[in-house]
Amino acid sequence: MHTLDYCKLDEDGATKLLKGKKVVVVGFKKSAIDLAMECAKANQGGKQEK
Repeated sequence: MHTLDYCKLDEDGATKLLKGKKVVVVGFKKSAIDLAMECAKANQGGKQEK
């Protein structure tokens, strides 16, 4: 999914999309770094929810 499509999601939709998934971010500019941070936040830095 391109970041242009991802940014159209609301916060809940984005969290549901990323929750529990391994994600590969291809890129190195601001949008890639922002997306990597959101992936980490959605998955609580790798902690599993009980």
